[in-house]
Amino acid sequence: MIQEFFQARDGKKLSFRWLPCDESDLVLVCMHGSTFSSQWYLMFGRMVHRNGISVCLPDWRGHGKSEGVPGDLDYSDQLQDDLADLLKHLKKRGAKAFVLGGHSAGSLVALKYLHLYGSKDIAGFFAIAPPLTQSEETRKYDIPASGFEYYIRYGRKRHYTRPRASAGDQNLPKIKMLKYWLALLFPPLRKLSVLSFPPVGSAAGNQGRVLDCTFNLLSAYNVKRYADLFASLNVPCHFFVGEKDEVLDTHVLHTVLSWYLSPSIKAGLTELPRATHMSAISASAKPISNWLTTLMRQPEGAVA
Repeated sequence: MIQEFFQARDGKKLSFRWLPCDESDLVLVCMHGSTFSSQWYLMFGRMVHRNGISVCLPDWRGHGKSEGVPGDLDYSDQLQDDLADLLKHLKKRGAKAFVLGGHSAGSLVALKYLHLYGSKDIAGFFAIAPPLTQSEETRKYDIPASGFEYYIRYGRKRHYTRPRASAGDQNLPKIKMLKYWLALLFPPLRKLSVLSFPPVGSAAGNQGRVLDCTFNLLSAYNVKRYADLFASLNVPCHFFVGEKDEVLDTHVLHTVLSWYLSPSIKAGLTELPRATHMSAISASAKPISNWLTTLMRQPEGAVA
């Protein structure tokens, strides 16, 4: 696996890990999740690469080996612009088409890219454990402000509750509601840290993670208007969720996809047995490879 760099439109050098395959013009681009970098996705990349497809694992700016301020962006769509610059760089090197997606927040970065840039040269989209947590209705667990958030949005008291995260799920991020609302109302404050991830396990296991996230970075992947983003998908897509995912309920995702995905595209949802939010990365490699094999057999230009 080769670590390489490309230059973004603002001059920053951004890194990506590259596993080329001469037998295929198709490139799978997998965006990593919050706090992590491409380093945590090496096994996934190698497993997919064995099936005869080039794999690109980018580092978000400020993460891994990429330049930039850790946990922050200059503006909310900057990751999507960086992704556009990366695809342009890969096309100059001979890539013809891309299967775009990611894990956790990275899948939503890719989804928002498709909404902003369209699907030119995109052969498919995949999402591993997409965290649909920005909207109160799609969270797996309640947070302290859930009832208040519901009241602000609908002007009435919420008549249902969800369980709170258990002690074993305390690795879930915590949002700083006051700072979040201040940043939402006052744009100059959008470089405030509004989301924090606790360290998990040993200090060595957390080395290189970016645990704090500003409003600008959070805005790069939060999803509020599912109708807009999911309805913008016009390429074959597949979603992968662990049976024991701590963040997302498979049934909720199935409902969202049923409501908002166009019936004209071929879409699938695979539940990964016994997989958690993080173990879904490696657990999804084989089913993603199988899906890619089917995708590559389609006639050029066909809608699956």
